[in-house]
Amino acid sequence: AAIKRTSDKFLTEGTCLDLNKGRSGRMRTGRTMENSDLVRQSLEENGQRSTNLLEDEWSWIKPMHVQIVKIDLKFHPYVLIRRQELKEGDPAQRLVFCNRFVDTNPGFHDQLIVSDEAVFSLNSEVNSRKVVKYAEYGAEQVMVWAGLTRAGAVLGLHFVEWNLDSREYLRIIRYHVIQRDFRETNNRRVMWWQQDGAPCHISNATMRYLRRQFPGK
Repeated sequence: AAIKRTSDKFLTEGTCLDLNKGRSGRMRTGRTMENSDLVRQSLEENGQRSTNLLEDEWSWIKPMHVQIVKIDLKFHPYVLIRRQELKEGDPAQRLVFCNRFVDTNPGFHDQLIVSDEAVFSLNSEVNSRKVVKYAEYGAEQVMVWAGLTRAGAVLGLHFVEWNLDSREYLRIIRYHVIQRDFRETNNRRVMWWQQDGAPCHISNATMRYLRRQFPGK
Protein backbone atom coordinates (compact mmCIF):
# COMPACT_ATOMS: atom_id res chain seq x y z
CA ALA A 1 0.00 0.00 0.00
CA ALA A 2 2.84 2.41 0.85
CA ILE A 3 4.57 1.67 -2.46
CA LYS A 4 1.33 2.29 -4.38
CA ARG A 5 0.75 5.59 -2.56
CA THR A 6 4.29 6.68 -3.36
CA SER A 7 3.86 5.70 -7.02
CA ASP A 8 0.52 7.49 -7.29
CA LYS A 9 2.00 10.58 -5.64
CA PHE A 10 4.88 10.66 -8.12
CA LEU A 11 2.54 10.28 -11.11
CA THR A 12 0.22 13.00 -9.81
CA GLU A 13 2.67 15.57 -8.44
CA GLY A 14 5.88 14.69 -10.27
CA THR A 15 7.79 14.13 -7.01
CA CYS A 16 7.82 11.88 -3.97
CA LEU A 17 8.59 14.77 -1.63
CA ASP A 18 5.96 16.32 0.59
CA LEU A 19 5.23 19.60 -1.16
CA ASN A 20 3.15 20.81 1.77
CA LYS A 21 5.72 20.19 4.48
CA GLY A 22 6.10 23.28 6.62
CA ARG A 23 3.22 25.00 4.83
CA SER A 24 -0.10 26.10 6.22
CA GLY A 25 -3.40 26.09 4.38
CA ARG A 26 -4.78 23.62 1.89
CA MET A 27 -2.69 21.03 0.09
CA ARG A 28 -0.68 22.06 -2.94
CA THR A 29 -2.29 20.08 -5.74
CA GLY A 30 -2.21 22.40 -8.78
CA ARG A 31 1.41 23.57 -8.87
CA THR A 32 2.95 20.32 -10.05
CA MET A 33 5.89 19.97 -12.41
CA GLU A 34 3.56 18.61 -15.07
CA ASN A 35 1.24 21.61 -14.85
CA SER A 36 4.19 24.01 -14.84
CA ASP A 37 5.55 22.40 -18.02
CA LEU A 38 2.15 22.69 -19.70
CA VAL A 39 1.84 26.37 -18.77
CA ARG A 40 5.40 27.10 -19.94
CA GLN A 41 4.76 25.38 -23.27
CA SER A 42 1.53 27.31 -23.74
CA LEU A 43 3.21 30.67 -23.05
CA GLU A 44 6.18 29.92 -25.28
CA GLU A 45 3.88 29.03 -28.17
CA ASN A 46 1.84 32.20 -27.79
CA GLY A 47 2.60 34.45 -24.85
CA GLN A 48 0.32 37.28 -25.98
CA ARG A 49 -2.80 36.64 -23.97
CA SER A 50 -4.89 38.68 -21.60
CA THR A 51 -5.45 37.52 -18.03
CA ASN A 52 -9.04 36.56 -18.84
CA LEU A 53 -7.97 34.33 -21.73
CA LEU A 54 -5.36 32.67 -19.54
CA GLU A 55 -7.96 31.91 -16.88
CA ASP A 56 -10.30 30.39 -19.47
CA GLU A 57 -7.57 28.27 -21.04
CA TRP A 58 -6.17 27.05 -17.73
CA SER A 59 -9.47 26.58 -15.92
CA TRP A 60 -8.33 23.13 -14.82
CA ILE A 61 -5.69 24.62 -12.51
CA LYS A 62 -7.54 27.70 -11.28
CA PRO A 63 -6.67 29.56 -9.14
CA MET A 64 -3.05 28.31 -9.24
CA HIS A 65 -2.11 29.63 -12.70
CA VAL A 66 -0.94 32.98 -11.31
CA GLN A 67 1.40 31.27 -8.84
CA ILE A 68 2.73 28.97 -11.56
CA VAL A 69 3.45 31.87 -13.93
CA LYS A 70 4.99 34.26 -11.40
CA ILE A 71 6.53 32.00 -8.74
CA ASP A 72 7.37 28.68 -10.39
CA LEU A 73 8.23 29.90 -13.91
CA LYS A 74 9.28 33.40 -12.79
CA PHE A 75 7.55 34.90 -15.83
CA HIS A 76 6.46 38.52 -15.91
CA PRO A 77 3.90 40.24 -18.18
CA TYR A 78 5.59 42.96 -20.23
CA VAL A 79 3.07 45.53 -21.45
CA LEU A 80 3.68 48.19 -24.11
CA ILE A 81 2.41 51.60 -22.98
CA ARG A 82 1.35 53.97 -25.73
CA ARG A 83 1.98 57.51 -24.56
CA GLN A 84 1.20 59.51 -27.69
CA GLU A 85 -1.27 59.19 -30.54
CA LEU A 86 -1.35 61.37 -33.65
CA LYS A 87 -4.80 62.64 -34.57
CA GLU A 88 -5.98 63.11 -38.14
CA GLY A 89 -5.17 66.82 -38.28
CA ASP A 90 -1.88 66.68 -36.38
CA PRO A 91 0.51 66.20 -39.37
CA ALA A 92 -0.82 69.29 -41.18
CA GLN A 93 -0.69 71.42 -38.03
CA ARG A 94 2.86 70.31 -37.32
CA LEU A 95 3.92 71.19 -40.86
CA VAL A 96 2.45 74.69 -40.51
CA PHE A 97 4.29 75.19 -37.24
CA CYS A 98 7.60 73.96 -38.68
CA ASN A 99 7.37 76.23 -41.73
CA ARG A 100 6.58 79.26 -39.57
CA PHE A 101 9.40 78.42 -37.16
CA VAL A 102 11.96 77.96 -39.96
CA ASP A 103 10.95 81.27 -41.57
CA THR A 104 11.68 83.12 -38.33
CA ASN A 105 14.91 81.19 -37.58
CA PRO A 106 17.15 81.00 -40.68
CA GLY A 107 19.51 78.04 -40.67
CA PHE A 108 17.41 76.23 -38.10
CA HIS A 109 17.79 72.86 -39.87
CA ASP A 110 21.55 72.94 -39.45
CA GLN A 111 21.31 73.90 -35.77
CA LEU A 112 18.82 71.28 -34.62
CA ILE A 113 19.67 68.30 -32.41
CA VAL A 114 16.93 65.67 -32.25
CA SER A 115 17.16 63.16 -29.42
CA ASP A 116 15.16 60.27 -28.06
CA GLU A 117 15.45 56.80 -26.57
CA ALA A 118 13.85 53.45 -27.38
CA VAL A 119 13.77 49.94 -25.92
CA PHE A 120 15.14 47.11 -28.04
CA SER A 121 14.32 43.50 -27.13
CA LEU A 122 15.57 40.18 -28.47
CA ASN A 123 12.68 38.00 -27.35
CA SER A 124 9.56 40.16 -27.42
CA GLU A 125 7.09 41.64 -29.87
CA VAL A 126 5.14 44.87 -30.07
CA ASN A 127 1.91 44.42 -28.15
CA SER A 128 -1.32 46.36 -28.00
CA ARG A 129 -2.50 47.95 -24.77
CA LYS A 130 -4.69 45.02 -23.70
CA VAL A 131 -2.25 42.25 -24.61
CA VAL A 132 0.82 41.22 -22.67
CA LYS A 133 3.95 39.28 -23.52
CA TYR A 134 5.01 36.79 -20.87
CA ALA A 135 8.76 36.33 -20.58
CA GLU A 136 11.29 35.53 -17.90
CA TYR A 137 12.49 38.23 -15.54
CA GLY A 138 15.60 39.89 -16.86
CA ALA A 139 14.61 39.38 -20.49
CA GLU A 140 17.26 40.42 -22.98
CA GLN A 141 16.37 44.03 -23.63
CA VAL A 142 18.15 47.35 -23.45
CA MET A 143 17.22 51.02 -23.76
CA VAL A 144 19.28 53.09 -26.19
CA TRP A 145 19.52 56.90 -26.23
CA ALA A 146 20.91 58.87 -29.18
CA GLY A 147 20.97 62.36 -30.64
CA LEU A 148 21.24 63.28 -34.34
CA THR A 149 22.01 66.40 -36.36
CA ARG A 150 21.34 67.25 -40.00
CA ALA A 151 25.06 67.04 -40.74
CA GLY A 152 24.98 63.37 -39.75
CA ALA A 153 26.63 63.70 -36.35
CA VAL A 154 25.54 61.07 -33.82
CA LEU A 155 25.51 61.93 -30.12
CA GLY A 156 25.75 58.63 -28.29
CA LEU A 157 24.84 55.81 -28.54
CA HIS A 158 24.18 55.40 -24.81
CA PHE A 159 22.86 52.11 -23.43
CA VAL A 160 20.71 51.86 -20.30
CA GLU A 161 19.92 48.44 -18.82
CA TRP A 162 16.82 49.60 -16.96
CA ASN A 163 14.32 52.42 -17.26
CA LEU A 164 15.77 55.85 -18.00
CA ASP A 165 15.03 58.13 -15.04
CA SER A 166 15.82 61.84 -14.73
CA ARG A 167 19.08 61.22 -12.86
CA GLU A 168 20.46 58.89 -15.55
CA TYR A 169 19.22 61.15 -18.36
CA LEU A 170 20.92 64.17 -16.80
CA ARG A 171 24.12 62.17 -16.37
CA ILE A 172 24.12 61.27 -20.08
CA ILE A 173 23.62 64.88 -21.14
CA ARG A 174 26.15 66.35 -18.73
CA TYR A 175 29.05 63.91 -18.90
CA HIS A 176 28.67 62.41 -22.37
CA VAL A 177 26.93 64.92 -24.62
CA ILE A 178 28.16 68.26 -23.25
CA GLN A 179 31.62 67.32 -22.00
CA ARG A 180 32.50 64.76 -24.67
CA ASP A 181 30.41 65.21 -27.83
CA PHE A 182 30.41 69.02 -27.66
CA ARG A 183 33.97 70.19 -27.17
CA GLU A 184 33.48 73.61 -28.75
CA THR A 185 31.29 75.74 -26.51
CA ASN A 186 30.59 78.33 -29.20
CA ASN A 187 29.16 75.70 -31.53
CA ARG A 188 26.90 74.34 -28.81
CA ARG A 189 25.50 77.78 -27.98
CA VAL A 190 23.90 78.14 -31.43
CA MET A 191 22.32 74.67 -31.42
CA TRP A 192 18.69 73.87 -30.61
CA TRP A 193 17.98 70.90 -28.32
CA GLN A 194 14.87 68.84 -29.15
CA GLN A 195 13.29 66.26 -26.85
CA ASP A 196 9.79 64.97 -26.15
CA GLY A 197 7.77 65.32 -22.97
CA ALA A 198 8.87 62.15 -21.20
CA PRO A 199 9.02 62.63 -17.40
CA CYS A 200 12.80 62.21 -17.25
CA HIS A 201 13.20 64.89 -19.97
CA ILE A 202 11.20 67.61 -18.24
CA SER A 203 12.21 67.20 -14.61
CA ASN A 204 13.19 70.42 -12.85
CA ALA A 205 16.87 69.47 -12.64
CA THR A 206 17.02 68.49 -16.31
CA MET A 207 15.30 71.64 -17.56
CA ARG A 208 17.49 73.92 -15.43
CA TYR A 209 20.63 72.33 -16.83
CA LEU A 210 19.43 72.42 -20.45
CA ARG A 211 18.44 76.09 -20.20
CA ARG A 212 21.95 76.93 -19.02
CA GLN A 213 23.60 74.93 -21.78
CA PHE A 214 21.23 76.00 -24.59
CA PRO A 215 20.08 79.53 -23.67
CA GLY A 216 16.74 80.38 -25.24
CA LYS A 217 16.78 77.16 -27.26
